[in-house]
Amino acid sequence: AESSRDRNRGWSVSFVQVDRMHVAIVLPWVGGALPPHLSLTCRTMVGGLKTATLLLFFENDRMAVPEACVATTNVMLNFLGHGGVAALHAQRILTASGLKPQLTNTVQKKLELLFQLAPASLPEFKPTWGWVFGEYLSEYSHWTYTDADVVFGRWFCVKGVEIRAGYAVGLTTGLEDLALVIMT
Repeated sequence: AESSRDRNRGWSVSFVQVDRMHVAIVLPWVGGALPPHLSLTCRTMVGGLKTATLLLFFENDRMAVPEACVATTNVMLNFLGHGGVAALHAQRILTASGLKPQLTNTVQKKLELLFQLAPASLPEFKPTWGWVFGEYLSEYSHWTYTDADVVFGRWFCVKGVEIRAGYAVGLTTGLEDLALVIMT
């Protein structure tokens, strides 16, 4: 990577050749079964085979992973088992804080309870995910995070999308209907 200084603000800007860039897209899931619409997210990852990989971290049944996620080569499935996402968070928090290792179980149990009672609280931890899931990110040049309802790529390439007057309209995943109106 090359660096240069922005003359106006003094910021350091990094440039990475696109052919060397490979982005990890982190998506942890807690709180039960993976949503059916995740299959659409996984299908749209196909367009980024050379530049991006979706790292899906989940705790529920491996057999419930949508087939599109299993079949897409740049979707990495990381089954962590019950409480695994909370365990990774607790481990990293305690390691960084220098607190006694015996507190790991206490912190982990509190995070497990939080994620069990309020799965929607997990996104509050997004800024820490590069650190929490760091051991999975070493082979990537960049990382980011996403939600399970985000799709990637060029809409006109996705089966079931019709372009009308600058909008992508009407998409069926096969599991549920999504009413989409997306400006192109």
